[in-house]
Amino acid sequence: MGQVGLNELPRWPGPDKIEVGWDLHPSVWGRGLATEGARAALGYGFEAVGLERIISTARADNAASRRVMEKCGLAFQEEFTHKGALVAWYAIDRADWQASQAAASQ
Repeated sequence: MGQVGLNELPRWPGPDKIEVGWDLHPSVWGRGLATEGARAALGYGFEAVGLERIISTARADNAASRRVMEKCGLAFQEEFTHKGALVAWYAIDRADWQASQAAASQ
């Protein structure tokens, strides 16, 4: 089916190098698996590991991945060329994630 989880991006140009990402087989696209898995990975990263910020990246033209990032509460940061491709990246801080979790439980 693919994979969803946290990855380190050692060559990422910014200071935050832990990414939530997904790579799923097209046969399972559109079922909410990326969103569900990414939310679980964010929870693990913030609660179990104690990360302060998690990023996510995708090709700028990948509308589906950008929607997943937004559904998970990540905020758009910028688009720029990285390794020859136009990339969009998003981020969420621990405090914003915790606030979204508190709001969702009410």
